[in-house]
Amino acid sequence: MKSGKTYPKEYAPSDVSTQDITVRNNLLNAILTSKPKKIIQDTNLFKVMAARRSTRKFDNKRMVEEWKIDKILAAADTAPTAGNFQGFEIFYVKDPKIKEKLVEAANNQPHANTPLVLVFCKNPSRVKLDLPPEILAKFAIHHTRLV
Repeated sequence: MKSGKTYPKEYAPSDVSTQDITVRNNLLNAILTSKPKKIIQDTNLFKVMAARRSTRKFDNKRMVEEWKIDKILAAADTAPTAGNFQGFEIFYVKDPKIKEKLVEAANNQPHANTPLVLVFCKNPSRVKLDLPPEILAKFAIHHTRLV
């Protein structure tokens, strides 16, 4: 893999040997450096929020395109966090056995039949503060609400 920053640092594409890495890096750079072309009005924001949906049926044979994953990871990496500490990590889960364990851990939510699950976890070692554990726990709760 070419050197350069990929967001987040733990993200590793499954196979980059057949793909041009500059396309992926250019996409990430465009996402991270772009400015809004216009101000989003409250009414537009509420329309987007009202139109959202919760997907509960998935096609586990159809893989998610890498550019979509890149956009999700770039958005998560640039999302505001308390003190901008970015104290989380994102893990890919493709293994069906691990996904089954996630179903049990997540109150039987039906994500076991998805092709890919992104798991967002707090990593206290990434938060470089001398704060008591109960305060760091509040950061973690705040961050999961953002994601």
